[in-house]
Amino acid sequence: MTDWLRTRDTSFTFGGTKVQQVPSALPWLERLCVSLGVKSVLELGTGWGATTCLFGMLFPGRVTTCSLKDLRGKHAQDLHERLGIEFISADLYQPETVDMLWTVEDEKRGDEPMLLFCDGGNKHKDFELYTPHTRVGDLIVCHDTYREFHPGKLGAPEVAAAQRLERILQIELDVDNSWLCAYVRGGAA
Repeated sequence: MTDWLRTRDTSFTFGGTKVQQVPSALPWLERLCVSLGVKSVLELGTGWGATTCLFGMLFPGRVTTCSLKDLRGKHAQDLHERLGIEFISADLYQPETVDMLWTVEDEKRGDEPMLLFCDGGNKHKDFELYTPHTRVGDLIVCHDTYREFHPGKLGAPEVAAAQRLERILQIELDVDNSWLCAYVRGGAA
């Protein structure tokens, strides 16, 4: 990818909304979802909602996003509504929120693989609380790798092992400076 795709470009927009991702993250997210047959998304941490727009374009009516505060601008809110994105305002780290979000997600996904996108205020807690609810074939992606999410520290390796999560495309995602860490949920050992 070209150098501008690998930098944190604050003027970068998607769907008319500033993106809180490195530009290379968006094609990687699309490629991962399509190649793994993902059919729905549960996004933890909405931010301004631009990445959510990408998910909504890929999976209209099958995206749920949750944040404690709604930071989306009017344009992003309008796009989310048109794309059938469900925004839920709740504390991601309360047990009743975890249960409620998985109830909503299970209705949207049926038996299909889904993406769990961990981008809340505490990526390690996102990872620890939400990955036990994933199923075989699900894609789990954590944002802000090495800045806020450390795949080799703070219990992440133990959670990954306990949940049979296989880290994928580590070198490729690191080379493109995507700030993404991707896992696929495997079957019984």
